[in-house]
Amino acid sequence: MNQRWVKQCIPAKNWYSFYQYNSSYCFLEIDKEKNGVWAGFVVADNNMDNRLSSLTPDELRIVDDYRRSHYVYPRPLEEVKV
Repeated sequence: MNQRWVKQCIPAKNWYSFYQYNSSYCFLEIDKEKNGVWAGFVVADNNMDNRLSSLTPDELRIVDDYRRSHYVYPRPLEEVKV
């Protein structure tokens, strides 16, 4: 299965009530205009929809550092060996 690292702006109330407690989602930044929080996470490559955007190289590093510090797999900058 191919994976894609993406970001989505999640409504602030949903972020603070659920997503911030789920280690699969990495905080990227607050978006005051949209009253939301941008979060990075992984999806199956065929599961893309128009609400998701690909991560930039800098955001990939942020997500990778976060997942390493929380011992969460997979990691975007680590090659997967099958």
